[in-house]
Amino acid sequence: MGEDVIVKWDEDKELMIDRATESTVQTLISFFDDLTDSPRRSLAMASFTTTYDNITMWEHYADYYSGFCVEYDLNAAIRNQPSAASNDILHILPISYYRKRPTLDYYPILDAVIDSLIKQKPVSVDRSDYLDQLYRIMLSKRKDYQSEKEWRLILPKEYRGEYRFAYASKIILGKNISDENEKIILEIANTKGLKVYKQHINEDGNEYVYESL
Repeated sequence: MGEDVIVKWDEDKELMIDRATESTVQTLISFFDDLTDSPRRSLAMASFTTTYDNITMWEHYADYYSGFCVEYDLNAAIRNQPSAASNDILHILPISYYRKRPTLDYYPILDAVIDSLIKQKPVSVDRSDYLDQLYRIMLSKRKDYQSEKEWRLILPKEYRGEYRFAYASKIILGKNISDENEKIILEIANTKGLKVYKQHINEDGNEYVYESL
């Protein structure tokens, strides 16, 4: 009789631990789903570079020289619109390049899981610590991309799709841009008072030059 009671108690205890483990796993899944999806839901991002003559970028990001590049002069913006520009500049951050990209540090979460199982209490994890890590990951790339010299503008999601970034200073056309698109851009540049340059191959055939239109 006593043995039956002990067996029953062990089964109940095992069932209790199994249920706690299942609940903990579901909590962690929800936590990570929310954490990794949070930047996508809550942020808007735009990528910039500090160079206009990177051939690889013209090939990959400008449809093999048939697109265009817009230059933004933030130095002039600071001089002419200091209050407006300062807010934008605070949200433009450089990409850091690593041989191995940073990853989330899971050890504190594992400690929290073990603590919750031992003490039979809900998992408690400080979400803000992991958001800091996610921002670091969002601002990192492998060293293979270092030549891109990328910066990212990161803003709240309400700016997604449309944001006034009124610091354009010139437009550079790719050498293969269509006549129709070139005409459209020239008209826009004329109304905005922007300089326009076009990419050409120099006489030697081994270097691109950018001539004013």
